[in-house]
Amino acid sequence: MTTPAKGSLRICWNNYAQPNALIVGQGSSSVVSLPKSNMLDDDIHRIWRSASPASEEWLFTADLSAVRPIGIVALINANGFSPATYSIRISTDDTTGGNGNAHIADDLPGIPSATYNKFVHLIEPAASGRYVKVNEVDVVDQPEVGRLVIGDVWVPSRHMSFGREFLTRDPSIRAYSIARNVFTDVKPRQRGWRFRLHGVTTEEVQEQVEPMNLLVGVGLDIFVCWNADSDNLARDSVWGMMEEPARSTQPNPDFWTVEFEVWERT
Repeated sequence: MTTPAKGSLRICWNNYAQPNALIVGQGSSSVVSLPKSNMLDDDIHRIWRSASPASEEWLFTADLSAVRPIGIVALINANGFSPATYSIRISTDDTTGGNGNAHIADDLPGIPSATYNKFVHLIEPAASGRYVKVNEVDVVDQPEVGRLVIGDVWVPSRHMSFGREFLTRDPSIRAYSIARNVFTDVKPRQRGWRFRLHGVTTEEVQEQVEPMNLLVGVGLDIFVCWNADSDNLARDSVWGMMEEPARSTQPNPDFWTVEFEVWERT
């Protein structure tokens, strides 16, 4: 188990970008068969694709239907690779999101490489807004996004160190013939992580861990970043599903250990 710097863990289990809960509109027009509603689908390969790419493009504005705390905006399975940059603006009252009266972040670096094809913007302290506008500048490829993530972020209050274990699994199947020929049914590989948080408070177990288990469980995706200060947040984070509900144990009063395992969407 490795131990990153203290206070570097970020968890988003409450993604506002769900079907029938959020409207994604305005901005770029879409390829007819690849609409913006695809960004709200759990299948990250069912993408939205812009039909009118330009050197600077207003991709979309998301309407959260109410003012909500926002600690992360992420685009999963996206193709805004460097040297492209992003701009994120959050507003409480401008339906385009353009006035950015809650949050403005321009010239955000594009995705470093296709190995980890997601754009991640952490907002600290969290902004409170309703309309989230996403722009891409110096567009290289026709913009695509597989999954939109907008949500609040849990930062464990005690900022204690935590453990993590890197996992890899390959469900490929190998078979052998009588003549000793090797046949391999190649399946997609997955990377995953097992996290162990120490010193979690009772309040956090009740307000974060238990709702995460009850409302998300093993059926919906969560976002975990283990190094919020990284210069490559796409690499140092995971968007995927828990293998099983998080386990919480209490060895001491108001001192919990929480353990869970996340496997990346492929």
